[in-house]
Amino acid sequence: MNPLNIHTKIETGDIVVPIKDAINPERKKLETFPTGFSIIDELLAKNGRGGFKDGDLIVISGKSGNGKTLLALNLVKNFMDIGILSILFSYEVMIDNVYETFEEMGVEENPAIFTPKKNVSGDVGWIIEKVKEADQKYMSKIVVIDHLDFVTAKNITNDDFRRNEITNIVRELKDFAIRENKIVILLAHIVKTREKKLQNEDIADCRAINNLADYIMFMGREIGEDGDATGNEGNLRLTKNRYTGKLDSMKFYVNNSIIKPYVR
Repeated sequence: MNPLNIHTKIETGDIVVPIKDAINPERKKLETFPTGFSIIDELLAKNGRGGFKDGDLIVISGKSGNGKTLLALNLVKNFMDIGILSILFSYEVMIDNVYETFEEMGVEENPAIFTPKKNVSGDVGWIIEKVKEADQKYMSKIVVIDHLDFVTAKNITNDDFRRNEITNIVRELKDFAIRENKIVILLAHIVKTREKKLQNEDIADCRAINNLADYIMFMGREIGEDGDATGNEGNLRLTKNRYTGKLDSMKFYVNNSIIKPYVR
C-alpha cells in the first residue's frame, strides 16, 4: 500500500476508527435552542434541555389559514429574543405583511431578522446560497421557508415527478442543516382540506417529509365560511418527535399576533 495514500486518507478523515474517535470534539458544546413554548420544549427535552438543535428539520403543516406562518414568525421572534438570529424566505406572504406582523408583536423598528431583498428564485440551491450569505454577514442560525410549494430542485422538469423533486428538496435541506449546523423550519400544505384530525400522511407528498423531518407540527384553528380563522384560539400538535418520541398538544390564544399557550 502506498504510504502517501494512507497519509491522505488520514488527513481527509476517510478512515475507519473506534466510534469515540468519530465523535465531534465540540459535541458537548452543541446548544439546545428553546422554542419559547415551555410545553413544546418539555416534549423535546433530554437531560433537562428542551428545544431545537443543530441539524434539525422541523415541518409545520395544517389547513390553509390555520396559522402556519404565524407560528413560524412567533418562533423567529422567540429565538431573536434570546439572541438567535433567523433568515426568512417568505414566498406566499408579502414581506411587507410579514414586517407588519412583527410590528404588531411589538418588536423593535429594525429587528435582527433577515431576508433576501427579493426572492428571485425558489431553487433550493439558491436558498442555500442565501443562507450561507446570511451566516457570513449576520451569523444567522434559523432558516424559515414559507413554504415548500414554492421550492424547486434542479434536474426535475416534469410536474409528474414533483414527488421525486420534493424528496430531493427535503433531503438537501436536511443534509445542509446537518453539514452547516443550521436549524431549518419548513412550512408545508396538506393534500386537501379534511374534516378529520390531520395526521402526518395528510401532508402533500408526505413520504420524504415523514422520513426526513425530525419534528412535525400541525396548527389548528376554527375556520369561518370565508376560509379565514375565526376567534383567537387554537391548538398546536406535535405529531413527530425523533429526539424523545414524546407527542402532545398545546392549546393557545393569539394576542397582537403573539401565540400565548394556556397554562395547564
